[in-house]
Formats: sequence, structure tokens, C-alpha cells
Amino acid sequence: MLERLLKPKFIVFMVRYLPNPKTDELLLELKTRATRFAEVKDNSELETKIEPFIASLLEEKYIYIVKFSEKVFIFAGYEPLLKFSSGDKILVKHEEALLKVVKGEFVRKEKIRRVLFSILFAMLISLMLSYGTLDKPFSWSLYFILIVIGDLILRILEYILVGYCTDWAI
Repeated sequence: MLERLLKPKFIVFMVRYLPNPKTDELLLELKTRATRFAEVKDNSELETKIEPFIASLLEEKYIYIVKFSEKVFIFAGYEPLLKFSSGDKILVKHEEALLKVVKGEFVRKEKIRRVLFSILFAMLISLMLSYGTLDKPFSWSLYFILIVIGDLILRILEYILVGYCTDWAI
């Protein structure tokens, strides 16, 4: 839903898999469908492989970050590479925000910052929207509606201010 409203430059799918016999088949399928891919083994390779990968993207819109137990593979394509994926769908506004999203998979501090930012905005928006409504009849049902609206507003603000947000679905 937010995808149509915000029109992001990139759509990132975070896919996490546990190693199993079908893992190699999945990687092979993604490599054949993707226009570009990179493999990152640890944090030391992050700067040397990710920044050139992002700089080399032309019109690729769909980015898949596939995380296994030790390795991370990043695939890019002009169209969705998988029919469905179990994981987060992140809408990204520009290249700098894409770099933040990819680094966020490796740097624990970035993950914590992202969660704290979301919690802070959610609290602020829900307080602003629910101000003065809890003492009226049907106030609890109105409060739950405001939570949903606040979540939508939070994701739009996060997209505008930070440059990326997770997709919102009803």
C-alpha cells in the first residue's frame, strides 16, 4: 500500500534462511535471475563490496538481502526475483538510505538506532493523536484506530526523514 503512495527508488527484501539442502538451489536461482550480486562474509568486507555495488546500480529497483548463518548475499534486479519472500519489505528513497539499510544488517548499533527511532516516533504520534480522547465514550475504540493511523503516519515520516521504512499492509 505504501509502495504506491511513496514511489520508492528501491524495494529491499530482507530474506533470512537457515542452511539446508535447498539453500544452494535458491542461491543459484537468484544468481541466474539477478542482474548484479555481491557476497559479504563479514564486517571487514562491508565497505569494499557494498559501496561499489550500490554505486553500480543503474535502474535496478528490487534488492534482495539474503542472510544465512555466516554469509550475506545481495542481489539486484529490474523485477522481483522471488515469487514470495519471508522477511521485511523495506521501501528506500535513495542510495544513501540503501547503504544505511545494508549496513544495518551488519552493525548492531544501527539496528538498535532504527528500533529506538521507530519507538520514539510511535510514542510521539500516538500521544499527539490520542490527546483528549480517552475520557469520551467509545474512546478505547477510537484510541485503537488512532494507533493504526499513527503507525501509517510513522512510516511515512520515517521514509521522508530517514530515507527508508518498512512496508505497511492492512
